[in-house]
Amino acid sequence: MILQSSSKVKKGSKFAKGEGNDCVVLAIANAMGVDYDTAHTYARRQLNRRDGRGVMDVNIHSEFGKGNIKVGDKEATFTQMLGLQIKNRYVVKGETIDRQKTLKSFIQSHPKGTYIVLVARHALVVKDGILIDHPGLEFKPTRKVQAAYEVSLKGSYQKQLTLF
Repeated sequence: MILQSSSKVKKGSKFAKGEGNDCVVLAIANAMGVDYDTAHTYARRQLNRRDGRGVMDVNIHSEFGKGNIKVGDKEATFTQMLGLQIKNRYVVKGETIDRQKTLKSFIQSHPKGTYIVLVARHALVVKDGILIDHPGLEFKPTRKVQAAYEVSLKGSYQKQLTLF
């Protein structure tokens, strides 16, 4: 599993000093390609995040469930992943069992695209098969995916394809 540090977006931020429990802010900044301060302001206003505190899951699902999100000058469509997109199906002794995907199996089954993934009391980003999270957490690939949102940037913010 390849890990990229989520904290790179904190450089030059006026809000980042002394800030903790900011995994949702980091996830939004990394998924949408905005700076930390822009994501921090969005989380405070739209997700009811207080400084130094995390964001409640109900606020995340309520806001991301709207579909179209604008953070700073960037817009994206958030699509909730459901069913077998976040579950693995097994057949054991003729009985079909669905279980939550682990972070590792989620990355393997979604090698392209940008996703904000929620695991127990934590949010992170999977972007084109690369885990963007706090350093050291790449050694916890068995965390269960509780929810995931595919993030599709709108307009000219998408990467341009090149032929050569």
